[in-house]
Amino acid sequence: MTEASKFCSVRVAATAAENSFQSIPPVSEWDLSDDSAYVHICANDTINGLEFLEDPDVGDKLLVGDFISTLLSRRVQISRYAALYCSSGKNLGPAGVCLVIVRKDLLDRAKAYTPVMLHWKAYAETTPIPSLVNTPPVFAIYTCSLVLKTLQNQWGACGDALEALERRAEARAALVYTCIDSSSGFYINKVLPENRSRMSICFTFCEDADVQRKWGGSITATVELTLMEQRFRQEAQSRGMSGVEGHPAFGGIRVCLYNGVSDEAVEEVVRLMSEFPALHV
Repeated sequence: MTEASKFCSVRVAATAAENSFQSIPPVSEWDLSDDSAYVHICANDTINGLEFLEDPDVGDKLLVGDFISTLLSRRVQISRYAALYCSSGKNLGPAGVCLVIVRKDLLDRAKAYTPVMLHWKAYAETTPIPSLVNTPPVFAIYTCSLVLKTLQNQWGACGDALEALERRAEARAALVYTCIDSSSGFYINKVLPENRSRMSICFTFCEDADVQRKWGGSITATVELTLMEQRFRQEAQSRGMSGVEGHPAFGGIRVCLYNGVSDEAVEEVVRLMSEFPALHV
């Protein structure tokens, strides 16, 4: 939103912040503008752990979606979107590539001052070869192709690969959420079940229930970890795990379940979560 405001007028139609990020407001409650150029959603919130598990229907309005950490984890009704985009680094492959799916009739809607290397029409129609607009990051694209082929080979045998990946994502997320919900309040996750992210599971500790953190707006901000967060990270590191901390600017604990994370790793983090309360009562 901050970046978009440099180019257009930004209007918030709905935000989970109004209910402390416990749920995504239903479309019926969105305050949509009649003259908006498009409606934009973030499919998965990796900071608080909310996700659109179904594609919203906004009628005849143009819907654009940030699918950076959702694409390839569930089936998507592509026809509901005017455009959706997904940078690599989560499920698609290593960082360095951005996948864009856009309706053909919208290709030439860019502002006149848009640089050619950011103009979708130029990418779609460049001839005689498609790489005249920019030099493509061949290695990054190649590694993404390996990820896609691996997913197809592993899960295509089960029928529809995306359907199989969706069932896998549901099952793996259920393991972690069940551990949270059965912890007798030791772990806290307040997101409503229908909006709980399958890719970014965030939680805090009962002992930290009164900790107040306010984001200052900087993506490079950091917060001081609580004693429980430090202990959990140390216990995770002693078991060979890393990266369980929440976003540096927000704290908490975050379990990421992207496709590249093995089932064995998910089982191991659940084992850690199950044993940790007894170690730090």
